[in-house]
Amino acid sequence: MTAARLLNKDLVELPNASSEIIDGDEEATQYINNLMEFTLNEFFIEPDEGVDWLGIVEPKSIERNKIRNEIIEALSNDNRVEEIFFIRVVSVNNVTRATVVSYSIRMDSDIFLIKTLQIKPAVTDSDG
Repeated sequence: MTAARLLNKDLVELPNASSEIIDGDEEATQYINNLMEFTLNEFFIEPDEGVDWLGIVEPKSIERNKIRNEIIEALSNDNRVEEIFFIRVVSVNNVTRATVVSYSIRMDSDIFLIKTLQIKPAVTDSDG
């Protein structure tokens, strides 16, 4: 598969105003990272992809198992994810909803992703 390269959730543009295109392992890695970092409905190109961070990281109640299960569900939607070795919710800030997650997965092309991400969900005006 191919995709436009994203940096800080924005398209990377080349001098001729076109987008930089990536493929193979680089595309798969970017896809999984974006899947984990984007809040559901945040990315206009793929609004149904991402994790419902605003729905699962609630200001008054933090259920790490619920967060973990949502992440597994999001990863399972990509048929290139062959195996999920672990998902660990390292920390959650119930005020800012910032969440640190570690994960290890194997993709169908035998790419192993072992990563720790700090996720800062986009908060809308209605969220506070």
